[in-house]
Amino acid sequence: MAAEMKADSAKKEAAEKLREAAAETCAAWNYRMIGFGGPVQPSPTIAEALAGRFYYLEVKCRRCSTHSIIDLTAVNQIRRKPDTPIWKLEASLRCRHCSESLRGRRPAANIVRLRKENTLEFEPWYPEDER
Repeated sequence: MAAEMKADSAKKEAAEKLREAAAETCAAWNYRMIGFGGPVQPSPTIAEALAGRFYYLEVKCRRCSTHSIIDLTAVNQIRRKPDTPIWKLEASLRCRHCSESLRGRRPAANIVRLRKENTLEFEPWYPEDER
C-alpha cells in the first residue's frame, strides 16, 4: 500500500517535471524566434507544445503581413502526428486572406511563435534579464 502511494506520487512529480521541461523548451524557442528572428530549426514537437500548454501557433503571411492563429489542438487544422516538429508545419502554411484577392493563389506564411492564448494582442518582448 505504501509502495503504491509512493509510486503514484513519483509518477505525478515526474509528469509535472516533464510539463515544466516542455514549457521551458517552448519558451526558449519563442525567445529565439522573437528575439533573434530564428532559426526555426530545431523546434519543439507538437506534443511538447501541448504539454507545455502552448496551444496556439502564430503565423504571418509573407505577402500581406497578416497575422493568424492556428489551434494545435484542432486535429482538422494541422493533420500531423504529435511527434512532428513545429518547423515542419511551415511548408504547408498558406494565407487565406491573400487567396481571396489573388484568385486562388495562396502565398506562404512564416511561423512567428507559439502562444498560450488565442489572441493576437501585442506582447512586448524583453530578454529575460531586462524584465
